[in-house]
Amino acid sequence: MDGLSASYLLLALIFTPTVLSVVPLILGSFTNSKALDYISTIIALVTLVFAGILAMSYTGIVTAAVPNVLVNQVQIFSFYFDALGLLFSLAVALVSCLTVWYSNGYMHNQIGKGRFYFSMLFFTGGMLMLVNAANLVVLYIGWEIVGICSFLLVGFWFTEPERNAGAKKVFFFTHIPGEALLLFAIGAYAWTGSVNINALLTSTPAAWQMNTLLVLALIGIFSKSAQTPFFSWLPSAMQGPTPHAVLLHSAAMVAAGVWLAARLFPLFTGAWPWVLAIIGGFTLILTSMFAMRANYLKEVLVWSTIANLGFMFLAFSFGPIGLVAGLMMFLAHAFFKSCLFMGAGAVERMANTMDLNKLGGLSRKMPYTAASFTIAALALAAVPPLIGFVSKWLIYSSSIAPTTAGLQVFVIVMLLGSVLSAAYIFRAAISVFYGQLPADLERVHEAPRTMWVPQAILAAGCVALGIFAQYPLALITQVPYAGPVTTQSAIVLSSIEIPGVSSFAPTLAAILLLTAILIGLILNEFLTRRPRESLPTSRQLFGSGYELPEGYVYSSGRHFLYQVTQPFERLRWLNSDYVYDGIGSGVNSLSRRLLRTQNGSVIRYAAWMFIWLLLAGAVFLAFRGA
Repeated sequence: MDGLSASYLLLALIFTPTVLSVVPLILGSFTNSKALDYISTIIALVTLVFAGILAMSYTGIVTAAVPNVLVNQVQIFSFYFDALGLLFSLAVALVSCLTVWYSNGYMHNQIGKGRFYFSMLFFTGGMLMLVNAANLVVLYIGWEIVGICSFLLVGFWFTEPERNAGAKKVFFFTHIPGEALLLFAIGAYAWTGSVNINALLTSTPAAWQMNTLLVLALIGIFSKSAQTPFFSWLPSAMQGPTPHAVLLHSAAMVAAGVWLAARLFPLFTGAWPWVLAIIGGFTLILTSMFAMRANYLKEVLVWSTIANLGFMFLAFSFGPIGLVAGLMMFLAHAFFKSCLFMGAGAVERMANTMDLNKLGGLSRKMPYTAASFTIAALALAAVPPLIGFVSKWLIYSSSIAPTTAGLQVFVIVMLLGSVLSAAYIFRAAISVFYGQLPADLERVHEAPRTMWVPQAILAAGCVALGIFAQYPLALITQVPYAGPVTTQSAIVLSSIEIPGVSSFAPTLAAILLLTAILIGLILNEFLTRRPRESLPTSRQLFGSGYELPEGYVYSSGRHFLYQVTQPFERLRWLNSDYVYDGIGSGVNSLSRRLLRTQNGSVIRYAAWMFIWLLLAGAVFLAFRGA
């Protein structure tokens, strides 16, 4: 394929779901029939076909731009398609297509399907725009599109106050810190004279300017990817329909931060790898503990998503081989987490509950869903030969390598994270699908074909990509600044080689990882013998008089102590004291003040927008004059 054809195909890939998303929106005003399902699925399928053709014909970098959209002789809508863009585009297009297909069954007879499919397809288009952005303007536009679509989808059932509250929280926690990305773009233009991302990677501004840019970038990255201290918005995103959760938690929204960290990878030098490792490692352990105590299936998967994102950022801190490992982890996560959330949605639809204490034995009633969910759970736990094992094996190997300059200490963090990952996902899978079937679930039956077939495809992908891992690795190692990894056969388990890394490192990594899985199984058996308790409320944590939003409870120090100590039944003597009462009072006061700003006054909102524009202009002038 010649360069011009590839450019047109890239534009078609990006704008097919973006522009055609209005079709189901318009049709939804006249009908709620199956026609909406078929048309939306065809649009998603065409997007996947375009991505597949680009992948099969890929021979190098493809550039494209929307003509005649110029500002100061700069093509605003310009795109850059390389191995990194190809990896994310394939994952986004595939998961989106399967999710829209899955929605045909999940959203059956739901009012507002046209609005739902519009948001899902526009969400997909925004993500494709983001991961193929050549400049910071397009990056920011795509960044905001996925945030707005997520807000719309979380609040899809807008007649329910709880859903609206969740949508507002998602918007606040992702949009406000995301403004740091706008300041990042302004600063990059002021100090480098260009909004081109590749120009930024090769520029040499003053050290303090580059450090300022990286701080701003990381605020946006960590807020979008739900890392500490921004992670509390992600559980609230579960107020939306399950298909939205599938897309958001696997290949879109939270993956935007992972993509940006990978694109800016060469800038993270000096002490910055330690920042990635500390934030990623802390988030991994903290949210894995939350998952251990969760009693609802989706809640376990939500905390698991944040923990796995922590694993990816931790991997990026280990250098070029760590970049390969982290991107392999992204691909693995896209497959197994999509499958797990689809399985959770099927259970929710068929059993009308996701309470782990009320479920069990569903493999007899939902065999296809149970099989797919179990394979995905084994992939998450990193059981060989599934893709989850290969990705974590690479992360362990890169951490043991001598080039990581002291970061080997985080092997301990990864071991603990792997133990907890295996424990919580085995607990969830066993609690839902195995054991005794409750009497009130006797009438449960398998989900419709449109719901379990996409799960089966993703589960098969977890197996195939693990056994034939040399194919995704061949693509990932072409990502700029990635390290070399080679294989000699289809069975990657015995043939992986990492040039420059001792052959002992992969062997030790495999031993450590398999040991962690075994300990996780033992821990799961130990914990599931005890009755599971409900998570504490803000009133229980802080004392009477404090009713705080969920996110503040989860991010509080007291809740952290509760999560650390409760699984092992220690330190139960800790009681409320003046410190925690003060924290609760302060957060409660702040939340009430912020609530007053959401009064529905369009004039006031417009005034705030004007003020923000003035501040942005002032910052731009200050940066440019610096």
